[in-house]
Amino acid sequence: MTAQHIARELRGRRSGFGYVARCPAHDDRSPSLSIGERDGKILLHCHAGCSQADVIEALRSRGLWPEHEKPEWTPAERRQWARARREFERDLPAARYWLRGMIVVLDVMLEQEKQKLLDQAGGGPADTGLIRFCTSLLARLEHGTDSAVVDEYRWWRSEFPKHCAGLIAWAKNQERAEIRALAKYLGSAA
Repeated sequence: MTAQHIARELRGRRSGFGYVARCPAHDDRSPSLSIGERDGKILLHCHAGCSQADVIEALRSRGLWPEHEKPEWTPAERRQWARARREFERDLPAARYWLRGMIVVLDVMLEQEKQKLLDQAGGGPADTGLIRFCTSLLARLEHGTDSAVVDEYRWWRSEFPKHCAGLIAWAKNQERAEIRALAKYLGSAA
């Protein structure tokens, strides 16, 4: 089905980059339905105010709109989707485990840097860049979907050796046993 075919069946005419025709969803005396096409998709807009669902239903009743718009996947696309799904399901438990540890580490790092801001005589100047990084990463991790967490975990796993040696050194010197254990785990991943 094309925009041109729909316009022709509704006795519409060419207008600009698309077509105009009388809207099949209401009693129309003058053309109020804009019909266009972009990226293989048909675009509809009734300037009289009919909802798109009403217009599509009216087109469907005339046989001008398919019952179900279901994409046809090639066998290669199906295999690629299945492979991506298996990889996601394989990485999800590890990503969730990693997430719990990272939230603890980031919370502690953030608290220490914030304390430096409040305590001028304490352990040196605060790293405001680190505060922004920890805050941003915590928000992404705590409020992210499973796929966002898996993406972050995959990035962390691939980029870890280049960027995180300082984090391991910091975590090894912490008093909390769970952070030292995480440093050992992270060190083995590097």
